[in-house]
Amino acid sequence: MTAVPRFIVIQRDGELITARGRKEVQDKGVICFRNWHQAALVHEGKLAQQQATSAGNQDSSTEGQPGVSSAEKPDNTAEINDKK
Repeated sequence: MTAVPRFIVIQRDGELITARGRKEVQDKGVICFRNWHQAALVHEGKLAQQQATSAGNQDSSTEGQPGVSSAEKPDNTAEINDKK
């Protein structure tokens, strides 16, 4: 074999980053690896955001904290009952 026939870059979950990896390496050199890494980070960030959103409603104390589900939120029931 004298050349790489195909170079496909995918996410851990199988999501395609590029099917033109060989061409990108030829055209851009090692810079394309940085681009693929950034694409992977963006994808992972979006995935984490979707998971946090689907985990349930978030109150104001946990907004902006990725990965905090409603089960992990503090229980303020005792505090509310003490005020009555």
